[in-house]
Amino acid sequence: MEPLPKHVVFVLDTSGSMWGQKIQQLIQAMNNIVDQLHHSDTFSLVEFNTKTKVWDLNRPQSSRWYPRSNFRQYQDIFTSNDVFPNAFPANANFIRKAKGAISQLTAHGSTSMYGSLQVALRLVELERNRQRNANDIQRQPIVIFLTDGQPTDASTEQITSKISEFNVGTRRTSIFALSFGDGADKGFLQRFASRNSGFAKHIYDAGDAALQLEGFYRLVSSPLLVNVNFKYESTHVTKSQFPIHFGGSEIVVAGYYGTNFHPPTIEGTGANGLISLKPDVTTTTSSNMERIWAYLTIKQLLQKADISYGDKAQLKKNALDIALKYSFVTPVSSLVVVKPNDAKEIDIVEAKGPHVPTVGPRSSNFGQTVSRVSGHSVSSQPKRATISQLLRSFNWLRNILRDGLVNVPAGSYKLGLNETVTEDVPCPKAPNTQAGRCTLLHECLQAVLRTETEYYDHFCVLRNEFAGVCCPI
Repeated sequence: MEPLPKHVVFVLDTSGSMWGQKIQQLIQAMNNIVDQLHHSDTFSLVEFNTKTKVWDLNRPQSSRWYPRSNFRQYQDIFTSNDVFPNAFPANANFIRKAKGAISQLTAHGSTSMYGSLQVALRLVELERNRQRNANDIQRQPIVIFLTDGQPTDASTEQITSKISEFNVGTRRTSIFALSFGDGADKGFLQRFASRNSGFAKHIYDAGDAALQLEGFYRLVSSPLLVNVNFKYESTHVTKSQFPIHFGGSEIVVAGYYGTNFHPPTIEGTGANGLISLKPDVTTTTSSNMERIWAYLTIKQLLQKADISYGDKAQLKKNALDIALKYSFVTPVSSLVVVKPNDAKEIDIVEAKGPHVPTVGPRSSNFGQTVSRVSGHSVSSQPKRATISQLLRSFNWLRNILRDGLVNVPAGSYKLGLNETVTEDVPCPKAPNTQAGRCTLLHECLQAVLRTETEYYDHFCVLRNEFAGVCCPI
């Protein structure tokens, strides 16, 4: 399937806190990212600090800052259509000019997020209207927003609500947020991106930050479908409508259909227009299917709770009820640890970390209110490994490692460091294109995996809880 042509609006924080290594890493990453734009794409380059600047690549010295007056509000941009430059085609000439503009980025001033996001959505609207009036191809707009600080022109609640209200009609687009370093408000950016049909990713302030930024862009660089809808006759399914689907990612819908199953219809819009698919259905018996439904439902309920203002408590209660029934450890439930061969409870740990349940092996406690870990799923003589050794072998791993969990499109899984899973799981496709065996990552350091996208192609799961890789035999 051909990727959709896209209009990418880069919105880059150049406030004073970006001074030093951060701004240099941003310049390095952006120089490589613009090289990855497809020839059918267009792009807009926006920087913001105290005010917002839209770069005019034809006349860089004439690029203007908004608002033009000293007012904090940006109402004047909505009536001044002619002051914004058009999006630029991603050809060799404008990519060279973009690199020249990027090299001039300097860090100073405060962090006016609200105004910069308004400007970005206005650019989306103007480009959509231009394409329609010129009978040009319709490009999928994407806003990539990067910041390392806290907003100074509005509260986080105001930005989330006001921009979500403004992101409608011809301005409607997915906004993807990047939090750069420890000073950024990751929670706010996650909620904000979720409300605006996108997602957020944290960039750690480290020597490889430029590579992390490039890795993020690769995740969103190939939109294949928009307005994806899985149409089931049954209503007992998890989320079935998705605003955008990228190459290299996957969509999972789970639910209960009863005895009279009718295959779903999958609809969406691709590079060649509307499509409607009738997938072939394979009927298999899986003891984990019900738990997959529970896992997805909990995850989506907690995501809704994050961005909800009214029914937050009820959403969390619903998630808790399911978590207790299926013995999942989540941010709203706890874990009771029991010594092997001992009935004495030794610790009670409140679950912390990202809003993703830990998928564990199904036990005899299925349906009870605690998860009892007996320690029998792995061998007692683990192979030694450290996180630093693993990151040296797979540098891209830091892009998808959060709080000790590997985050892949299928969910979040443990690394299993210093553990050796004894289960023998064959897999069809190792990195050398031969058949292999699913192993923990630290047991297959010889695998040639250059990016997280390549890892997704060879990802496998062990014991329903450990992230593995299809390792050459």
